[in-house]
Amino acid sequence: MTIFKYFNPKTCFLIVLPLIFISLSSCTKHGAFDFSPIDSQNSEISDNLDTELKSLIAKHKITGTFTSTKPVSIENEQAQLGKLLFFTKELSGNKDTACASCHHPLLGGADARALAIGANAVDPSVLGPNRKHIYDAFALPELARRTPRNSPTTFNTAFYTKTLFHDGRVERLAKGGIRTPDELPGQPDPYAGETLLAAQAKFPVVADLEMRGNFTFQHPSDHDKIRQELVERFNSNFTWQDKFCTLAELCGSKDNALNYQHISDALDAYQRSQKFTDNVFFRYINGTIDQLEPNVKRGAYLFYAGTDKGGLSCVSCHAGDHFTNEEFYNVNFPQTGPGKGDGESGLEDFGRYDVSGDISKIRAFRTPSLLNIALTAPYGHSGSIDTLAEAVESHYIEKLDGDLVADAALTTLIGTKPSPEQISDITAFLHALTDTCTQDIECMEPWMPNQEELLVQNMLLLNAIIE
Repeated sequence: MTIFKYFNPKTCFLIVLPLIFISLSSCTKHGAFDFSPIDSQNSEISDNLDTELKSLIAKHKITGTFTSTKPVSIENEQAQLGKLLFFTKELSGNKDTACASCHHPLLGGADARALAIGANAVDPSVLGPNRKHIYDAFALPELARRTPRNSPTTFNTAFYTKTLFHDGRVERLAKGGIRTPDELPGQPDPYAGETLLAAQAKFPVVADLEMRGNFTFQHPSDHDKIRQELVERFNSNFTWQDKFCTLAELCGSKDNALNYQHISDALDAYQRSQKFTDNVFFRYINGTIDQLEPNVKRGAYLFYAGTDKGGLSCVSCHAGDHFTNEEFYNVNFPQTGPGKGDGESGLEDFGRYDVSGDISKIRAFRTPSLLNIALTAPYGHSGSIDTLAEAVESHYIEKLDGDLVADAALTTLIGTKPSPEQISDITAFLHALTDTCTQDIECMEPWMPNQEELLVQNMLLLNAIIE
């Protein structure tokens, strides 16, 4: 296939795309940018479908406004600092991986891979399906260790109110505080910070398959001391010292020295700025546009209507403007990759059970948001589902490798399997949840380092090639 390389001189990002469709809407094996039109079905649309759909939207309190949360503007000083921290490789043990290596804005806040490759990539600047582990080059796949789970998007993560990560291991407790992997189940972490995102930002840097790598820290078993060693890198770098001085309390103050909480708070601000909710469906709700495409409208009806009304009641789990109830279910997606050390083989992943100890949550994972879902293929906790259509259909498969699905949520779905036409319509609706800015490289530039920033060598910013 002919390859087209797009170079943006403002951001210094090289995007390698198939020539068949030169834009962010390109297509990969996993459909990471698959925005090809979905054919409308020939079935007649009810004359009152608009009325019925709007009634369902009102019933389920879908507004598209997100008034309950106040995301930070990307122009905010702390968010700008967070952007640089998100792209710097200084936060990784080997100085070869950034947060953006697995959560790039031009990849929907993810990485277009089934399983992420964090540390020890052959070429740390290469992102996407062609990112390779160093041991791949030596034909030693058993040593080419991927992360055991698919990279979730960072887009709109400010709207999660209960948990973060596929298994919810960072969670806000009912009794107050935030529990993290540094504490026992049910116990608040006194150093978590004020938000879920600030708490989450402390953990990729201590995970060997994500950012820690095989670097030898002085205190390898102490997460807090590892983070402090990373902080010292910034303390010894005058360029970073100047950047952190944008936080008023650190300017000219010896009493308030830089600590990892300042880093996690800045990363929190940057991720909270990634509000991408300007999509066709919300414009329809808010009256900016009068009509949806027929297949999108049919898909929306199927999504919101109950089974007694000919719908599929997807909203039961994918609820609200954020399209998630943040609960945990076993949705029957196949397990691939190295797993989390569970089961007799050690290659299984028991999901929420490993965090909560609740036997009913074996192989259960958090319901993901569906906003911008078309950008983040492949799907599932281990990236085992290639396309949106397959992801929809997989919810209704009764057996997997001969094992009956035990989860009650799936039992409800079995027996209501949608037709191919209905799956196509639902998929069209899911595509309509894509923010328009994500389809425009120039619109996405504020969330990426500019050329001037990238040229500052001692900041070690990721200069990405996406292919």
